[in-house]
Amino acid sequence: MNQRNFWNDAAKYGAVIGGASAVCSLLGDATGAGFFGLIGLALYIGLLLYYTRKRATSRSTREEEYGYGRRLGFIVAMALFVGVINAAYTILASRILFTDKYAELYEQSFALLSKTGLYTGEMISQMALMVQSPLWITFSSVAGQALLGLLFGLVLAAPHSPGNDSTTIRRSNRMEKRLDISVVVPLYNEEESLPELTAWIDRVARENGLSYEIVFVDDGSTDGSWETLERLKEHYPALRAIGFARNYGKSAALYCGFAAAEGDVVFTMDADLQDSPDEIPDMRRMILEEGYDMVSGWKLKRHDPIGKRWPSKFFNWTARTVSGIKLHDFNCGLKAYRRKVVKSIEVYGEMHRYIPILAKEAGFRRIGEKVVCHRARKYGSSKFGMERMVKGYLDLITVSFLSHFGRSPMYFFGGLGTLMFLLGGCSTIWIIAAKLYKQAHGLPLRAVTEQPLFYLSMLLVILGVQFFLAGFLGELIDRNASDRNKYLIDKNI
Repeated sequence: MNQRNFWNDAAKYGAVIGGASAVCSLLGDATGAGFFGLIGLALYIGLLLYYTRKRATSRSTREEEYGYGRRLGFIVAMALFVGVINAAYTILASRILFTDKYAELYEQSFALLSKTGLYTGEMISQMALMVQSPLWITFSSVAGQALLGLLFGLVLAAPHSPGNDSTTIRRSNRMEKRLDISVVVPLYNEEESLPELTAWIDRVARENGLSYEIVFVDDGSTDGSWETLERLKEHYPALRAIGFARNYGKSAALYCGFAAAEGDVVFTMDADLQDSPDEIPDMRRMILEEGYDMVSGWKLKRHDPIGKRWPSKFFNWTARTVSGIKLHDFNCGLKAYRRKVVKSIEVYGEMHRYIPILAKEAGFRRIGEKVVCHRARKYGSSKFGMERMVKGYLDLITVSFLSHFGRSPMYFFGGLGTLMFLLGGCSTIWIIAAKLYKQAHGLPLRAVTEQPLFYLSMLLVILGVQFFLAGFLGELIDRNASDRNKYLIDKNI
């Protein structure tokens, strides 16, 4: 996604949402009517959903890889700008428009803190100065809106159906005879290694009598990779290539490569010559003869610096624990699949690391592993930095959440919201009942509003309602999704 367009749209839409919220707050402060707060919350949720969908289907993003993670990021970005607008309104209202009202509110709040006995007078005075400062108001407003945007975004950013757009690759000249293998190779600035890799795959296929195709997907290379592929096509008729207008990422390249692949067994490998095509015959045998749906390579002996090996080990352990799939190397580029596997999964965002999990969730549970030869990089340098570890864990949370609650968000948000609501409601009832009992028996008592537990209980009730509403909205979105009743049918009689 173009970063300038991303932040421009987030600022524009966030300003509209923040303006609507500020107007509701202004009306509430001016009239003292609490229902304007509920109207503001409804507008907040509705506009977040509207602008997220508008961004996802706009002309500027229709040709982009706009997965769940980026939609979630866009919602949080909008919420940040909403926080800035809300902070500006709070400062304006407390210092100019409704000075007396806000001063009274601050005074009541700190009076309650003083009655708890947890804070000294000096501490409360310092807190009063801090919370009324413009810097604290801005920070707390932006942080609170970011958290609220994240909570609502987990549901509102639910994936939309990919539909029929320009990212879908259709092959018009379908082959009459099915190929034995397809080798999908995503690449980015790998012009030096392409001739050697192509010759290597061709030699292995010919030696084993395999009909084949190589599907190169050029992910917006800025060197001479595409020109190299054009020259290689003259010598290797089995070579096919897809060229992106810009860099979309490995997941987008694999998605388009899978859509174009025609072989009975589909292989993926990186273009940097670190994966060995000599592994193709054995991995194909495991698919066809041993009945695996997917076989993942395991780089038992890696020729990578220690800064990549140890984080990768920890990442693989986490993915193994969360998914229950017993693989040692989730992110190995060398993998083999039955053709129906790659035609049944959707790889988007940064989900190429979790193809085994996506395959398992699609119903393909026979996932095997083979120790493969890993070679040192011969040309160029790695195109991935340490930021992939952060993205990897965020994507792991995403794919885990969607696999468990993607079709039933109410189970997560509704269950959590109901639990919070019950805890808060029961605590409130207990506090009130205790007060009535003490009052009836002439025992010493404190006002309900002087007890911190009362405010904690009310907070739990409010959060419970918000979580329940988030689950309800998620169910409404899922009910109207075009692929709600899309199921993978394996056999018919």
